[in-house]
Formats: sequence, structure tokens, C-alpha cells
Amino acid sequence: MSLYKILIVEDELIFAHEMELWLAENGYEVSGIVSRGDKAVNSAISLHPDLVLMDIQLKGKIDGISAAIQIKEKEDIPIIFLTGNPDLENSEIKALIQPAAVIIKPVSQWKLLDTLNSVLK
Repeated sequence: MSLYKILIVEDELIFAHEMELWLAENGYEVSGIVSRGDKAVNSAISLHPDLVLMDIQLKGKIDGISAAIQIKEKEDIPIIFLTGNPDLENSEIKALIQPAAVIIKPVSQWKLLDTLNSVLK
């Protein structure tokens, strides 16, 4: 039995699948991998994950920030942002959305698991 269900929202599919392997090796269940903001919102509502790993830069009209806002309006799901922009850690966006955490890319397996453990426990 898995510890928690995680929804991965990442448009770099190789990296998304790498995270999926890291999570599976450590007892987490990946409930889905999506690469677009609109699909992230729909998946979060229908799959009811325990946590969403959300890339900020996504393909399509809805970016990770907009998707996170829509998810938070409908569901009480913790969101961890994944971003290559270190300025996000101290930005107004973070204050507005209040993500559970922000992980700056490149993401290591250790950093991801450590953050998950601190957020979900």
C-alpha cells in the first residue's frame, strides 16, 4: 500500500517519469502525470491526490500558477511548485497561492523526497 497519491504536473515528460520512479521506489503512488494546466485542474478534481507537484511553466493557455489557483478554489490539496526561477521563493505569487513548498530546479531525488516528507507528515 502506498503512503500517498501524488499528481505530477510537468511538461518535461522525461523528468516527470524520472520523478515517478523516485516516488514509486519510496512508497508513493503517482495518480497521474499531466503536462497542461487545464488537465492539471481536471485531474486534481477527479483523482483527489494527496499532493500536487506543479511545474510553473506549462504548455497551453493555463500555466502552473493559474492551475494552482483554480485547484485551490475547488480542492484543499497541498501544492509543491517546481520552478527554475529562484525568485519565486520570495515573490508575491507565493504569498497569494501559499504553496506547501517551492523546489528550485534542477530537482534531486533527495530534495524531492525530503520536501514531500516534510509537507505530508
